[in-house]
Amino acid sequence: MRYLIILILCAMLTVSCNSDVRYTQQSSEIETVKQHINNYNDMNYDLAFMADNSYSFFNTKTDSLSKNDLIAYHKANDANYSSRGFLAEDQEFEMVVTDRGDTWVNAWLDWSGTINGSDKAIVIPIHLTYKFEDGKITRELGYWDPSPLMDEMEAIAAKSSGSSASGGGSASSASGGGSASSASGNGSASSDSNRPEVTEVSTIEEMSASDPEAAKMSADQLSATVASRLRNPNFAVDENSKARIRLTVNSANQIVVLGVDGGNKDVKEFILDRLNYYHLDYEFSDKLKAYSVPVTLVAN
Repeated sequence: MRYLIILILCAMLTVSCNSDVRYTQQSSEIETVKQHINNYNDMNYDLAFMADNSYSFFNTKTDSLSKNDLIAYHKANDANYSSRGFLAEDQEFEMVVTDRGDTWVNAWLDWSGTINGSDKAIVIPIHLTYKFEDGKITRELGYWDPSPLMDEMEAIAAKSSGSSASGGGSASSASGGGSASSASGNGSASSDSNRPEVTEVSTIEEMSASDPEAAKMSADQLSATVASRLRNPNFAVDENSKARIRLTVNSANQIVVLGVDGGNKDVKEFILDRLNYYHLDYEFSDKLKAYSVPVTLVAN
């Protein structure tokens, strides 16, 4: 009997030793993610550890970045900061294997950045997660609250212009009416306009005067882009599905949402998801100016 018990215990030990690790804080995959973080801090975008078919999603479920797009994305964002990087303190990493056998590495980090024109370091907690297949990253997801950065950009705008970037209550729709125009071209929008219109409300940074015709063309293009990006909301809309968006186009030719006035949680999240840091596919001529965009979301 004693020998039988010993044999059973040995068998259990053997099964335990041979079973797959479902959770750990030490693995080659974790070391790969740490190197990825270090590369970002050093502005060294060596992506050899990412699969060619990898995709990255940052604060969005719909707009992905391919491996080829990722370097351009980071370099464009770098143009906004005098310094930025993940802090060495309080970093946490873990690797888990799901019931389906998928391998993920989770990272909890603090990111610090100083926007050009400011001396204030913004610290933001960030959650990153990576899916691994055959030792390489195939999927990268990042989640953080960008509102502190938006608030600081708006403060810079107000300081530079001597007034609030929102322009107060006097800002009106360029379409000439007090009511917001439809973001999808339906609803109560006037017949000669199928998009929200932009109205310049303040200057973020002193710039040489633009050609008026070029400026008008840029405003029309920006209106069309906002309308296109805000089509097909993924939630039920009602009479409260409208807001006034304050935005700018940064030096990297990306839309940056400075704030969303009005609208419920779904509206605000939808606007941020579709517009914030969206890279324009044309060269916007009047960068670094703040615009007010009244929009109303309507069902298709």
